[in-house]
Amino acid sequence: MKPTKLFLALAVAVLLGACGNKNNKIHCRIKGTVPDSTYTMMLLAPSGSDFRVADADSIPVVDGKFAFDLYVDEVMPYELVSMEEHNLGNMFLCEFFAEEGTINVTFYHYEREAKRPTVECDGPMNMKFQQFDAERMRRIAPILQQLDSLNSTGQWDSPRMGELNELYYTTLNKCAEDFIRDDNSIVGLYLLMFQAVRMPHSDTDDLLYTKLYKEIYQPLFPNHPLSMQIEEWIESRSIKVGNRYIDFSAPALDGTLHTLSKEIDGKIALIDLWASWCGPCRRTAKSMIPVYEKYKDRGFTVVGVAREEKRENMERALAQDGYPWLNLLELRDENNIWSKYGVSNAGGVTVLVDRDGTILAVHPTAEEVERILQEKLSME
Repeated sequence: MKPTKLFLALAVAVLLGACGNKNNKIHCRIKGTVPDSTYTMMLLAPSGSDFRVADADSIPVVDGKFAFDLYVDEVMPYELVSMEEHNLGNMFLCEFFAEEGTINVTFYHYEREAKRPTVECDGPMNMKFQQFDAERMRRIAPILQQLDSLNSTGQWDSPRMGELNELYYTTLNKCAEDFIRDDNSIVGLYLLMFQAVRMPHSDTDDLLYTKLYKEIYQPLFPNHPLSMQIEEWIESRSIKVGNRYIDFSAPALDGTLHTLSKEIDGKIALIDLWASWCGPCRRTAKSMIPVYEKYKDRGFTVVGVAREEKRENMERALAQDGYPWLNLLELRDENNIWSKYGVSNAGGVTVLVDRDGTILAVHPTAEEVERILQEKLSME
């Protein structure tokens, strides 16, 4: 076969294979409108993604409209947001389920209208989610009215405001928990994941969410990506003093793969999960430099991991801050390290571990780390 004909045959085969792969996937057509020309790009990612580091799809806005063909293996919740609003830090996320069919979305101007995006579709999971959302809004509407009234009269720091805020979250949690108990679908599984990973709650709630997952949803959806997220969340609950750290592997900037357990074996170690865009994380790390220099030859080490969208951001931060220890790169959450440590929506966390891997402290200050080191090293 001549080279030209061989090339054409291969190209056709690749094209047919791509079409075949798409034909085997769920096709969700997303169509939407935005309020004015200041909106130029939409960002799309699975629900729960941190858009600061997520490998999101970018959807151009043309003449106030946008469209995107999303292909997925499983019915999954997604989030859509305006890039401009996200960059300003003021935004309403549009939540929907990627399922077969068309999703019509209308966005409104955040500052002028303060109105949540609306979704129109007739897919069963989206209709079920909208029913839940309507019930949720019905329950919290009276509380929101009272909060707005206090805000408008300058009572935002009053005791009543604190009571209403607590009632607001209690009501949200109760509404979700009622739905989770009664539902046996992907929507219930998603709400369970959302409650566990993203909503403020107590240790008692941890036990409840674990119980609901294992009794209702794990048998129904053992291999669904949402179940994998809940499994990671359950494991992350062990990141407490007296338990063992969770091992992981990640590359350094030169591409060399490092495994945490090998780097800290036999040492007292501080695991420092940080990000170039997290000011408190960087201040904490810099405060540890004198402690590291003082004790590095006595069996103490630090391993840092930067959570980034681009490696250049980590390189710039390292040049500015001068961390003298090994630093690894978590690029676009490719190793799910933050999820494993239960801080998926945070900049990071520090965990001090003993020579045998037992956790000695979580979020310790530099002073606390030095005090623990003095105690431990004086016993040797």
